[in-house]
Amino acid sequence: MRPFQFRLTHLALMVVVAAGVSAFLTAAGRARTAARASQCGNNPFRLHLGLRNYRDATGRNPPAVQLDAGGRSMHSWRAILCASQFPDAFAVPYDFGLPWDHPANLKAAVVAPNDMVCLNTQAAPARHANVAAVVDGDLCSLDLTGRVGPGGPWIVLVEVADPKIFWTEPRDVTPAEIAAFAAPHDPGGFAVAFSDGSSGRLSREEILANWAGARAVLGSV
Repeated sequence: MRPFQFRLTHLALMVVVAAGVSAFLTAAGRARTAARASQCGNNPFRLHLGLRNYRDATGRNPPAVQLDAGGRSMHSWRAILCASQFPDAFAVPYDFGLPWDHPANLKAAVVAPNDMVCLNTQAAPARHANVAAVVDGDLCSLDLTGRVGPGGPWIVLVEVADPKIFWTEPRDVTPAEIAAFAAPHDPGGFAVAFSDGSSGRLSREEILANWAGARAVLGSV
């Protein structure tokens, strides 16, 4: 009888330990997800600060897309900003004389900077951008950097919850693409950075409504 009781005791202990480990792992997973959501929410704010520093240093905003002499899209504002403000983002020096998708530049940009990535949406090492500007014909939200005035602040950067843009690729998001965004991965909406330096989270509809006001401002410049 004693050996049988001994085995049941150990089995019960194993069940208790397993339940404790499971609860710990669940709590740790939730904490990790929450930390990643917080970091993702701060990404547009930090990049907007970089944009303002770039403008202070150069007197202008970076172009959304850098073109070559023939009008071909060569580089994203993300690569331009990193070369100026965050050079350690590149594994080896990035060559602006070559297109973004040249093997040498893909090697330089092999991992996206932390400030451009939401790890709740892509596995490490991440290579795609979770932050983009809004482009609408000839208008670009980057040109609102630092702008204040009636009706503002306006969106400069927006979170892309389903990243498909390689981080140095000269491509951003249009209002039509924003309208088709899947649901945000983190609670509260999509992380955004505003023209006055503040940040927050908005729904798709709120982003588009804000952009409608921004269009009027950009169109009057």
